[in-house]
Amino acid sequence: MEVTLSPKVRNLFTSILLTLLSAFLTSMAMPGFLTDIFIWFSLAFLFKALDDQRILGKVLLSYLFGNIFLAITFFWQLPTLVEELPSVTNNFSSWVGLIAFILEVTIIGAPLYALFGLLYAVLKKFFEGNKLHYALFTASLYTIIEYLRGLGPLGFTGGRLSDALYKETGLLQITSFTGTLGLVFLIVFVNALIYKLHSEKQQNSFLKTIAIIGVFYILNSLIFTFLVPIEGNEKSQKPFKIMALQTNVSQEEKYFNDFNKLADRLLALADSAKESNEKVDLYVFPEAAFIIDVEDVPTLKKKIEDFVDNLKIPMLVGYPVIGEKKYNQVRLVKPGEGFTGEFYAKIKLTPFAEILPFPKIFGHFSFLKLIDYYNPGPEFHVFELKKRKFSVEICFESFFPHISRKLVKNGAKFLIVVTNDGWFKQKTALIQHFSESIFRAVENRRYVLQISNTGITGLIDPYGRIIKSLPIKKECFSVFEVYENREVTFYNKYGDWFVILTLMILIFIPCIRRWISR
Repeated sequence: MEVTLSPKVRNLFTSILLTLLSAFLTSMAMPGFLTDIFIWFSLAFLFKALDDQRILGKVLLSYLFGNIFLAITFFWQLPTLVEELPSVTNNFSSWVGLIAFILEVTIIGAPLYALFGLLYAVLKKFFEGNKLHYALFTASLYTIIEYLRGLGPLGFTGGRLSDALYKETGLLQITSFTGTLGLVFLIVFVNALIYKLHSEKQQNSFLKTIAIIGVFYILNSLIFTFLVPIEGNEKSQKPFKIMALQTNVSQEEKYFNDFNKLADRLLALADSAKESNEKVDLYVFPEAAFIIDVEDVPTLKKKIEDFVDNLKIPMLVGYPVIGEKKYNQVRLVKPGEGFTGEFYAKIKLTPFAEILPFPKIFGHFSFLKLIDYYNPGPEFHVFELKKRKFSVEICFESFFPHISRKLVKNGAKFLIVVTNDGWFKQKTALIQHFSESIFRAVENRRYVLQISNTGITGLIDPYGRIIKSLPIKKECFSVFEVYENREVTFYNKYGDWFVILTLMILIFIPCIRRWISR
């Protein structure tokens, strides 16, 4: 018996398929997946799906897009929650980790995409009839949603459309003026124009689509050729040399092995680096090289201090402070001074793992914590060694532009990101994390050196070029030459001003259209 679907059901089914296709292609453009080319047209399928539905349909399809896009983009969190955390912390079982991942996507991540669908449905009528106005409207609205997605205790900027362009060094220069929101706007604007070209069935729309995308790759090449210097003027300075120690210590070894044995292994790596006979200014271990408060263990503290005294070079060591105030921090150890009072403690803490947001609402999720819940760091501290000023970011702080901006405003002339990415087995996670340091480098025109437990450890120049990186998931070390840069970018000075421009577009275009129509 043949089943005939009504036009309404067929239309809904088609819209769902278009939404799934859009989410899949968009995620495949993210760092660590296939190609950034998809990002220029992947959202056009979503816009087509939305325009074929009423208000509720637009909201639900946008929410579906957000769920699928985030679930695919951050798939690497699933094995961490299902396998790594349960086996190391023994706080919960694998099935609970699966539920936590689902809740993270559906409750924390995707609702703002539903808000996009709702506002798109309500406001679109004020921008219809003109392709340019529609593209400006859609790009502005999506940009505002991306901005909101990064705010608050549960905010996260990972998965911004701009992430797809981390390798396009020419277009990246826009972020020194607008931040990554400028790239988000540009991407959505192009997607909206392409959608309109096809929805109006214009002649040669496919060729026009290729031409539009091609223009931006030509633009990327031109900006790179004419605006990115081959060598910055900072090369006239003497470099600040940092010995990066990529420890490649598993989480099981950190949690279960004797801390003295771990210390011996880490110091043996540093000793091997010393034998390279390269003159350096600073040794740096990754985040949480130790998971105990080193200063509470006199034998371990003395062992590290004696090593630094013999080394005659300062060292940054990451370990938690568990006292009246609890910090995830890195502390400076100096020859002859030992563990100084100079430290940087993580300010933007990871929800559920390092801090419990809204305890009355999420109190039952406390089992997800790693070691303990921490207090946010007391200040955006700037270190100074040999008259060189620099700051440190810890782990996922590199995802949040305001952290880097504030550190640079406080005087940092280059940045170091220390992280423990040993929780993540997939290379995609390492690439996505490292890509954020590229954006922070360009936004602030600063060298950024990321030092990771398992990788990616690498140096990025102020224009987003990767100068050097180490092989992942390997115990190794290398000297990185970092230079100071004193340039103050427009973005560093004014921050996310671009979101105000998008709000003005949403307000003024309808007003101008109404005034003209009178």
